[in-house]
Parts: sequence; C-alpha cells; structure tokens
Amino acid sequence: MKKRTVTALATTAVFMIMGTGCGDGSGANGLAGVPSSQETAGTVGTQGETEGMTSLEQKYATGEFTADEYQELAGLYGAAGMVKKQRDLLEQGYRLYADSRFVASLRGITVNMAEESGTLREEAQRMLDNLKTPEYLDEAVGMLISEDWMKVTMPKLKEGCRRYYMTDAAGSGTLYLESGYDEGGKPYANVWHVTEENKVQSLMQSGDTIQMVTTGMKDGEFQGEFESWLAIAGQGDIYHESGTFEQGVCVGEYTAQVHYGQEASDLFALWSGREGREMTEYIGSFGEDGVTTLAQPGDTGWNVTEGGEDGSGRIVYAYTEDKSGYLFVSVADGMEATTYMFDYSVLGMDACISVVPYEPVQGDETDSQSVTVDSKNVQVRVYDSNLEWFDGTKWHVMGSVEDYVKADPFQAYGSDQTTGDTGQTGSGEGGKSDVYSRRGAGTVKSTAPADTKKPSKPAENKKPVTVTPPATTAPTTP
Repeated sequence: MKKRTVTALATTAVFMIMGTGCGDGSGANGLAGVPSSQETAGTVGTQGETEGMTSLEQKYATGEFTADEYQELAGLYGAAGMVKKQRDLLEQGYRLYADSRFVASLRGITVNMAEESGTLREEAQRMLDNLKTPEYLDEAVGMLISEDWMKVTMPKLKEGCRRYYMTDAAGSGTLYLESGYDEGGKPYANVWHVTEENKVQSLMQSGDTIQMVTTGMKDGEFQGEFESWLAIAGQGDIYHESGTFEQGVCVGEYTAQVHYGQEASDLFALWSGREGREMTEYIGSFGEDGVTTLAQPGDTGWNVTEGGEDGSGRIVYAYTEDKSGYLFVSVADGMEATTYMFDYSVLGMDACISVVPYEPVQGDETDSQSVTVDSKNVQVRVYDSNLEWFDGTKWHVMGSVEDYVKADPFQAYGSDQTTGDTGQTGSGEGGKSDVYSRRGAGTVKSTAPADTKKPSKPAENKKPVTVTPPATTAPTTP
C-alpha cells in the first residue's frame, strides 16, 4: 500500500500541522472538571491524562461529541497548559449546546497573543504602537471604536468575552485586551498598556462612549494621580477629570472640566475635538475612605439640568467655585453621602485584567514530529473558520482561513480596500455604559433661578497632568 510521510512543522508542506496554541487563564468561573490553566500552565500531564486526551481527540474527529465530552477535553487541555485550545473548544461547545457554563469558564481565560492568528497579532501590535506614541492616541481610539476591532478580537460568540495579553518585544511593558458583550448584550472593548514602571494607559469603549485613563498601578490596583477624558456621543458631552487614586479609591482633591453638548455627535469627531472647547469647572474632595467631604444640597436645593436617573437618590461630589452648580451621581434609595465610596468604577473605569505570563508549549507530540499517513486517508476541511487536515485518526489545525486567503497573491486584484467606520456611535442605552447615565449636573436653587438650563461658569481646558514626550516618528506597523 502506498504511503507518504508528512513532516509536521515543515512550512512548505501542504499538510503541515500547526499547534493551535497553549495559554493561561483563571478558573474562578470555570466549569466543573475544567481546571484553571492559570494554575497549571506548562505542566506535563500524566500518561493517563495524555491517553485520555488522545482518545477524546479521536472521538472528536468523528463529529459525535457530547457537551460533557467537550468539557472533559477542555479540562485536559487546561491541565496541560494548552489554553488557546481550551478556549477554542469551549467556544465550539457553547455554540453547539448553548450551555451557559461554557461562557462562565471562558471569562477566566486570557490567551498569550503569540498563540493567535497573524491578523489579530498585527492589530494588537498596531494598537500598542499607537498607545506608546502620544501623537497617535486618536488612531488608537479610531481602531477601538471601529466595527473591525470587534470582528477581529471577538470573532466567534455574541456573548461573553475574550481576553488576550501581549508582551512588548521592545521592553515597554504589556498590552492587555478585552472584547465582549455586557449583560445588556452591548459590545464593548477595553485595552490597557502597562509599562515596566507600572504606568497605565487605558481605553474603554462601550455603546456611544469612549474613555481614556492615565494613572499608575500597584498590586493590581489603580494608584496615584489620574487623568481621564470621557466623550459621550449621545449627548455630545465631554468630561476631563483629574484626581488621585489610593488602591482604586478616590482620595483628596478632584477637578473636572465638563463641556455640555446640545445634540448627539459622531463619536470619533467628538473625541478628536475634545480639547479647546468651552468647559465648566467643578472641584470636589474625598476623604481617605473615598467618601465625599462636600455638604449636600437640602431637599429643596436640587435643580437637575443634566443627566442622572429619575426616582433615585443623588450624591453631589463636586461644585463650581461659586457653589451655584454641582456634579452628582445617582444612587439607590437609602444610600447616604456619608458612607458612599467613590472609586474608579463610579467614574466609569474598568480594572485592568490580571494574568500570570506563560510561555507557549506544543499541543502534543504529533504536532511537533513527523507522522506517517496513508495518503487515501488524508482529508482537508474548513472547520470553525480554520483550515484543518486529517491524518486518518485526528484533525490538525493548519491555521485560520482568513490568514491563508490574505496570503493568496491573487486576492489583491479587485479586493475591497474599505475599512471599518471609525465614527460609529452605537447605542448608549443598557449595559456597561449605564454608569455614565447615572452621572449628572445641576444648579443650587438657593443661588440660581429654577429655570437655569446649564451651569454657566466657563473654565479654560486644563492641560493633561502627564508630561508629553518629545514628538516621535510614526510607529512602524507590522
């Protein structure tokens, strides 16, 4: 019988085997029987575990695989430190069986970007280059709010989330990415660049909002002086805030300059024109416990002119210099200003994800060695957006179809060169962006007429608290 030998890692071979990856994650929300790869990454499975994995992979190749078997094989992948495989299998299992436990387990997985496709790695590197260069921050925002970003970073599911991390080859820190759908079903995307000096720059997009925060990090918590820019396209509002975090809690003096829009705006246009606008300045103060030190208006002193939620309590956290206007946050009835703690989440910020870095490892022996295959058994298929080949026993992933199509030299002829819309605003209702709707402004009735529409004291737009490095050349895009 005629046979042929296939060398798995020979890049010129038609039927090469490419390991689908290994990873790291947390099992805090994991499935029963699916251990955390965060704790076991890089460990070598026992002979029984290896044999069990091989047996399940062979059954998986038949196409007859139950939800429990998906969970069991994903657990073995996780125990072996192969979390990209674990994540991909869990995503497949959820789409086939709609079991919410798969989504819960996926929240604890953060994959090393080195394991991902070329397109995803290229976009992550471009995002990192933009974040590292102050002159290109608007380009980073444009990437994050584009439809293409979600397609690339969250390609499989319409709920849950994906998380990644990438260590900068130039030694300037680590990039963390999170994309997904919040409890309201709205898409969101976050990126954090943490430098070796524990300086953090983050971008957070949700609905019709984009927020940028610059601060420090200590023991996984925001620490030190912070500066935040927030653009809300639905109202055309811009917030420029600065203050101090102590383990993520607001302490000391707080300052905000706010531009109140008159109508909805294109999100990217609003963001790129955020500086140089007429702003109203507010000043607040917080104690060591994050509780505002400001006196609250009396029951008859409220005259809400901007935002907030109807039928809820309110806590003022900043006043204009003449005490005629204020900023407040809506809270549940019964909450008191004397006990309510202001932390980063009240200002709409998300904490940076935490991972334990790991080195990628090979999936199994057949993914790194030559195997002898009966030529009549060799098959090729497109499965779950990947190109795979069959050796007669199991399927091997060669890579994503998208990457192979991109490598086709004939695709350049007549290809569509258009990019995603960077001016989308989306919907600001529901989900993560609700935190912004709880913030509002008003005037104190005792010093301003009841029909006053806007706080009126203008303030110059203060410069960012951080020092801008000298201009650099445009970052190299891979």
